[in-house]
Amino acid sequence: MNKKTVSHIFIVPILAFLFGIAIYGFFLKELSSPVLIALSLFCFIGLHNLFLGIGNLFYSNKTAEMYGWISNPFQKEYSFINFALATVGVLSFWVRGDFWIATIIIYLPLTVFSLPLLFNGIRKEENLNLKLLFFYNLLISFSTITILVIHLM
Repeated sequence: MNKKTVSHIFIVPILAFLFGIAIYGFFLKELSSPVLIALSLFCFIGLHNLFLGIGNLFYSNKTAEMYGWISNPFQKEYSFINFALATVGVLSFWVRGDFWIATIIIYLPLTVFSLPLLFNGIRKEENLNLKLLFFYNLLISFSTITILVIHLM
């Protein structure tokens, strides 16, 4: 997986989120916290994990090399976790309410507990892809929690 493919893993969900905000905000005049939550879960959990799952399943050697890791069969198993997260992230756009809380509960342990591992990998070697994944996970975790807390207040 080359750097161009890596950037798509991060850029496409962000662009999709901005496009969704434009559609809802400018054309439908409805940009509320439920819309922001649905869009963020759809884009940042659904689309992002879909791309990660595809990379880990179909391009496992290149994906492992990109992060400085060794490819192994567990990586294929991890891709199914990505696909499960992608499924609940995408469904969050249509199924709302308590389903959002369940989606975040499923998503947060994976990302929050992966942060120390990614940080340790960053310390050991200068790897831009690990840095991108670390900051992406950090940003999405905190912004998703913040949006949900604001919505529940």
